[in-house]
Parts: sequence; structure tokens; C-alpha cells
Amino acid sequence: MKTIFRLSLILIVSLCFYSCTKGRHVPTVTTSGIASITKNSAKSGGIIISDCGYPISAKGVCWSKEPVPTVKGSKTNDGIGFTAFTSEIIQLEMNTVYYVRAYATNSSGTGYGSELSFKTLECMYCMQVTYENGVVIAQGPSQEYCGAALVAVKDMPEVRVGKVTYKWVCN
Repeated sequence: MKTIFRLSLILIVSLCFYSCTKGRHVPTVTTSGIASITKNSAKSGGIIISDCGYPISAKGVCWSKEPVPTVKGSKTNDGIGFTAFTSEIIQLEMNTVYYVRAYATNSSGTGYGSELSFKTLECMYCMQVTYENGVVIAQGPSQEYCGAALVAVKDMPEVRVGKVTYKWVCN
């Protein structure tokens, strides 16, 4: 156990020394795993390994539908300082692959963690809700209307036909 700890410490110190002495003074950061994936959001984050002697002025995660996302695109801003952070990635499209990297910025530039990818969930379950005088009197899976008619309008949160509302929900 002590050997693993020592080797890990040597690796971290070596990475810091290498990245800070080769003319690169950007932070060294790792990307945390993706968690809590929904149809339109997910969580990730990062751990700052080294600031190379320059204070961290911004940190978070950046994401894109294309590989190698950068801070010039979509990103979170999770504060400043040399601490681990958790980021909530929001306003995503359902059933879509996204690429994510942690980042940390100091006065020398921006360093990135490794790239991870994930796919948001797809909501393909249709629920029938029947209202009477504004009160739900029945709800359950719909066999009659949740076929082609709702597939054509699945970007709409719900479709109302008389007293019955058909809407998409996630499992």
C-alpha cells in the first residue's frame, strides 16, 4: 500500500515538474467520470493537479458534440482556486453523444484533462393523461396515440386532444 502511494506521489510530482519546466506554465488537471446522465444533463468535474505557481483564475468542464472540446465553446465556470470541483452540464439534447474535458486556467493559459464521452438518454415512453375540470382522472401508457402521431411531434412536451393529453416522459 505504501509502495502504491509513493509511486503515485512520484508520478504526480514528475508530471508537475515536467509540465511546469518545459515552458508550459498552464495548469495540470484531470477529468472526473461522468455521472447522473439524463435526457438533457450530466455531471462531471475535475481535480487540479498543479497550478505551476500561477493562481487558478477559472475552472470547470467544457463539452461539445465533436471531439476535443475547448473553453471557446460550451463550458461551466466553477470558480477559482486550487480545489477539486463538480460541474453540472445542462441544456443538452436528448439521445446525443457529447465529449467532455475538465479545464483550469491561469495567467499562462488553459490546461485540459483527458476527454470523456457519454450519450444522453432518449425519452421514448408516451404517457396518456386524462383531465376533467383541470384534475387528472386517469393516466397510463397509451396504445392508440403514442405511435406515429407523437413520434412526428416528439420535440413537443405534450399534445392535447380534447380532455386527453399525451406527453413524453423518461423512464
